[in-house]
Amino acid sequence: MRMDEPREDRASILQLRRFAALLDRLPCWENDGYRQSKKCILLTQSGSRDSIEILEVSQSGNAVVDKCVITFASLALEVEILADIARNKHFNALIAYGEDVDDCLVKEGGAVKMIARFLPFLQELSVYINRCYEVFRNLLLQMHKFFELREDVLVRVRDRKLSRTWRTLGNLLSILVTFDEIIQQHTVLRQHWSSFFKAMQMMHHNPSQFGAESEYLRPLQGVIVHIDAQIMNGFIFKNCCQQMFDEGLHSDSQFSDRLRNIILELNDRWNHVAVNALADEQRLMVIMSLTALHAILFRQVEKKLVKTVWGMHKRLPAFHLIGEIIWTPCDFLVKSISDIDRVIDRKSISTIGALRSALFDQQAEMLAREAASNTTVLAEWQCKMAEELSEWPKDNPHGHLMHRTALFIKGAHQADRISRLLRTVLNGHLCERKAVSRSSAVAIFRLVELIKAIEETFMRWWNEVLETCQQAIQQWSGQLLRLINAVKESMRIETNLSYQKVDIISALTIAEIALCGAVTRNRLIVAGVALEMACYTKVFRWSDVQATDELLTRLDLLVDFGRIVLRLCDCTFLYSHRTIIDAYFDSLLDDTAARPEPFFEAINDAEIILNESRHAAPEMVFEKYCKE
Repeated sequence: MRMDEPREDRASILQLRRFAALLDRLPCWENDGYRQSKKCILLTQSGSRDSIEILEVSQSGNAVVDKCVITFASLALEVEILADIARNKHFNALIAYGEDVDDCLVKEGGAVKMIARFLPFLQELSVYINRCYEVFRNLLLQMHKFFELREDVLVRVRDRKLSRTWRTLGNLLSILVTFDEIIQQHTVLRQHWSSFFKAMQMMHHNPSQFGAESEYLRPLQGVIVHIDAQIMNGFIFKNCCQQMFDEGLHSDSQFSDRLRNIILELNDRWNHVAVNALADEQRLMVIMSLTALHAILFRQVEKKLVKTVWGMHKRLPAFHLIGEIIWTPCDFLVKSISDIDRVIDRKSISTIGALRSALFDQQAEMLAREAASNTTVLAEWQCKMAEELSEWPKDNPHGHLMHRTALFIKGAHQADRISRLLRTVLNGHLCERKAVSRSSAVAIFRLVELIKAIEETFMRWWNEVLETCQQAIQQWSGQLLRLINAVKESMRIETNLSYQKVDIISALTIAEIALCGAVTRNRLIVAGVALEMACYTKVFRWSDVQATDELLTRLDLLVDFGRIVLRLCDCTFLYSHRTIIDAYFDSLLDDTAARPEPFFEAINDAEIILNESRHAAPEMVFEKYCKE
């Protein structure tokens, strides 16, 4: 570059050199043979999502035990299906609402027109919520009637806690809580619905003015009023809990005590795990939902229970839920339990906001440090993955199997920790209307790239990961079978078998049958329910109870490992933070540490949300997003 050239030409040449350096940092796509579609990660999912398999394996010959296992396992499967529908479809359709692809909102009456396009989805959502209500009601009544069974039908029925079934109920309620949060915090949707609702009322009162026929308007108006009351008023969760039940259920003190004890047990486990690991956000939602249900269902606020659960905010005062939403568990309790101020003093309630702000500040300060430390940790993990997975060792296969699965879990755990930090910081700044500093933005860029680097590493070695997962599932299910079989055989050798032990042996037989075939999610559900029907926490030795719980947790993890990897490496949160994307592009030429390819992968994750758009064609919404 000659100094006698005009200044503008010199600046252009420097810019071109920066751009050339950026292109040099990008990988050569033609030689990138290890890249695969993300869909291949779902290969770990085996078995269909229907109840036929549950019916096939729940055959011990003991009619009462078989029917109980089939009932609770089928309802647990139904809740998992409902959860998948909500997370993969309905949540995303609500979040994507408002993207104006055809300048509809610029024109007069645009909001009414957009909601009119969205109305079929809202009708579907109404049907879905009714289905959730029915499953909730069925599950609650089945448990209540189960604990009322006579001793001559099922001996010592009250010894069975059914902890997994209670957690299933909490998972279902947490879905409804999430719907409430999305809708109540979606300002555009609520404003558009208000305009639409008023317009339809005007048309209903004077149809001739709008050229409408009253006989067609009446059923439509009924649908709109129903959607407004059921979905838009923010009481999806509360309406579910306030369904009409027999007075015998509301006044059943033993059933109330049973739910209270389950909540306290879940609380103890959550606190124990949160000491040394990341706090389980979903489990926290389950605990809060069940606590609110207890107060609503039994029409009383139990002081000890609410105070104990309230104390969980000391470990996790708030967390990112979905979209732009920061969920504060204590705020949820205040809104859901009407007389909570009798138990929790106003000072404690008023400090929740300050604790949440302190959490946001603390997490923001960690960004630069976490970006540096996680870069080193990731490099070490990638080297260990390459070293371990390049070939299957001939010596000590069991030891290497454990080492491999520990490596997989370590990578997933790192992605989870980074993702939580980013989502909390970005949405915390949005919640408090604060700008992200330049240094924080650079750290965010690096952390997003790290998440996608973890995903890319899993994809590169996915065949080996899949093979290892299948071998580990076989080995761990075999260990669990040996534990179950040892207990069952020790009971069988007794000369005088009581009815209680016959029921236990029947339940253990179902668990064995479920674990004997290819381990699927459905079979694990059956095994878990059957073990609870067998009162395994009382029948097994304590060391075997702990081993059983650990093996079930591992199997749950590996059977769904592909889905877990995709969820933890999901960067759809960038969809709500396009200013960060703009800032990344602005800094790209000058930032020599940038890795554009993984960041572009993160940006493209928005397709997960946009593909479920229902107010406009998904391809049009995605095209608009790409242009922006």
